[in-house]
Amino acid sequence: MATQAERRAATERALLEATLECLAEEGYAALSTRRIAERAGVAQGTQRHYWPTRTGLLMAAMRHAKDSLAVRALRRLHQLDDLDVASVEQGVDLAWELHRGREFRALQQVWVAAADDPELAGFAADFESEIQKDLLDTVAAVFPRAAAHPDARAVLETGLAAIRGVAALVPLLGEDELEGRWRPVRAELIRMVTTRLDEAADPPAIS
Repeated sequence: MATQAERRAATERALLEATLECLAEEGYAALSTRRIAERAGVAQGTQRHYWPTRTGLLMAAMRHAKDSLAVRALRRLHQLDDLDVASVEQGVDLAWELHRGREFRALQQVWVAAADDPELAGFAADFESEIQKDLLDTVAAVFPRAAAHPDARAVLETGLAAIRGVAALVPLLGEDELEGRWRPVRAELIRMVTTRLDEAADPPAIS
């Protein structure tokens, strides 16, 4: 039989997962605590007990999504070398895969809504800083040679912006056209990273 702590954790997770599903599938405008509670299979009063406000629940759900993505990413990244071309390709493909899922669709909804909500805008800005820091820390831990390059942060931010830009087109394009847009971007990102790694491995001579 589950303990009280286990039941509480299960309820919290159900509410966080339901929030992400509502955001990704129905959009921020349709997000309500009633719909979240229905999806989670709990009473609305139970939802309010855990998170009294919709904004508080939304913020918790986004951090839950970030943590879930981090676990998935680290599990895959630790299988890669520091860093051969095949690992660069797999790393880029992993980043694309993570930006095609429910979590990124939910995050997009938060970004759009933040434009008209000062409280949400403050959270979104802080949350984006957390994401950037987590990414840099992960690269430093898994790929120390790549992280040591002076352009590491710029390369990471450029790659992230490119991937997000293409992924944001999902609602507008069919799968075939989306993949067609992604292929040249993928090739350029791989070229950019491998070029920087080659520079780090073979620095120019100082005359």
